[in-house]
Amino acid sequence: ALQAEPRNYYALSCFADLEARLGHVDAARDLFRRSSDANPSNAATLVAWANLEEARGLGLVRARELYDKAHRSHATNTRVFTAWAMAEARHGNATGALKLLERATRARGFAPGGITDAAVFSTLGEVCWHHLEDFDRAADAFRRSVETDRRHAAGYYKWATMELRRGRAGRARDLLQRGIWGCAGVAKSVEMAKLHRAKGQLEANSTLRGKRRWEKYEDGDMEKAQRWEQDAESARTSFRKALELSAAAATFAAWARFEEALGDVDAARDVLEDGLSSCPRAANIWREFVQFEGRHRGEEAAEAARRR
Repeated sequence: ALQAEPRNYYALSCFADLEARLGHVDAARDLFRRSSDANPSNAATLVAWANLEEARGLGLVRARELYDKAHRSHATNTRVFTAWAMAEARHGNATGALKLLERATRARGFAPGGITDAAVFSTLGEVCWHHLEDFDRAADAFRRSVETDRRHAAGYYKWATMELRRGRAGRARDLLQRGIWGCAGVAKSVEMAKLHRAKGQLEANSTLRGKRRWEKYEDGDMEKAQRWEQDAESARTSFRKALELSAAAATFAAWARFEEALGDVDAARDVLEDGLSSCPRAANIWREFVQFEGRHRGEEAAEAARRR
């Protein structure tokens, strides 16, 4: 593509992103610079370049310069503010992150009803939750994100995750179900997969609690096992839907842990093997498999899994 059109900013930016993913920081930086020179008004390139500098390059100071340049090149792009705010929050500057998000809500180009970028509010929720531990304010921000755009799957997912961490499983399940209904067919498949996986994990936890109660209080009476078995099937259905949308290693791992906790070691191994076939380069699914083999077949089997 670049041989055909050497100053194609989009090809240069894509190439830079590839080099960044491979860990080639200097090559990525040069390509981002060339892309920005080819199209100085493209804020997305500058944001991606800033992410590189913050994570593996010259640090937050250089990233700030690039975020500021991106804002000056495209003052109405709220995504510049959300990315910049998260960078500040990661470095402990939650106050600075909040100020940036306040600027995002005042950016020009609003629809008549107000800001239309739900990501601004879901990012605000993240900052309030993770960095300020202000759960009420975070919940209000997440609520505003899904009211701004009821198809914003990330808002439902983050809100539900926070509520679950607070011990509000019922509230989390309701939010996930609302997200699944509201975002079906319009949200990105990877975001929908996260909703289904989270719902599956909630149902898995409910299943395991029900099974423990059944074993403790019902003496293993098979006639009274129906409730938790129904929850188990619901969890499997949610995991299956998540994998149909996006074959993520995290989903395979969560499903396998559930089957193992239920005592079905063969089913758990089958899920892990499917995960290895679908995500052969994902380190986390290999770690799960090695540990699983060590628990159930011993160290020799774990070593064989490592060699694989």
